[in-house]
Amino acid sequence: MRPSTREIIQAALRGDETVPVKVAEAILGLLDGRVPSDLQGPLLLNMKDAARLLGVGKTWFWEQVTADRTRLPKFIQPVEINPGDYRYRRQDIEAFASRLSTYAPKRRKQKVKRKNGVGN
Repeated sequence: MRPSTREIIQAALRGDETVPVKVAEAILGLLDGRVPSDLQGPLLLNMKDAARLLGVGKTWFWEQVTADRTRLPKFIQPVEINPGDYRYRRQDIEAFASRLSTYAPKRRKQKVKRKNGVGN
């Protein structure tokens, strides 16, 4: 990369107050050849590591893999790397976690008791 290109990127990052400091530091780190720690690690995870990344147990994770998805967002699909040997894409797990953070279950309508004792 030319030094002038790097200077342009640095100036753009300094001049844009909407860019969070951590993001600007990560971008500049990439320009220096440093990989952020959250991008390090294996791309494919076994079930134990995938469950740990989500902060859940292996049993819950396996139930979600095999369940029929009707209420929650579509779960992570395994990748078969050898016959009967499955792994899960790290990016799929992270994407699923971000979808869950925006998922809001439907609220049930609560019955309201009225003075005469009759609900709606």
